[in-house]
Amino acid sequence: MADIDDPGLVNDRVKALEDEIQSRWVLASPMFIALDIVVILLQDRFFFPQMFSDYKKYQRETPMLIPNRRSIRLFFDSLKRPKIEWAVRFDSDLREGGRNNADNS
Repeated sequence: MADIDDPGLVNDRVKALEDEIQSRWVLASPMFIALDIVVILLQDRFFFPQMFSDYKKYQRETPMLIPNRRSIRLFFDSLKRPKIEWAVRFDSDLREGGRNNADNS
């Protein structure tokens, strides 16, 4: 019981526990990231082509993890294009007080 009465000792133990937890997370984080990448690659290679009929076409048009030159160019080109119709309506609805077109029909 004497340990509980000594706030310095309790603080030292809490600090040691925090350091141990932090060091374990530092070691575990790269492993979690690597496992996430493995799952993504497995899904892209084996599961998604079986689940979605047009996935092969999608794969040709959209890189899974690392953007390629074409996808980067398309992204920046999309920023230059005018907004699509639903985005323009959404913006005007917000300016008019948040009314939704679906509610007004």
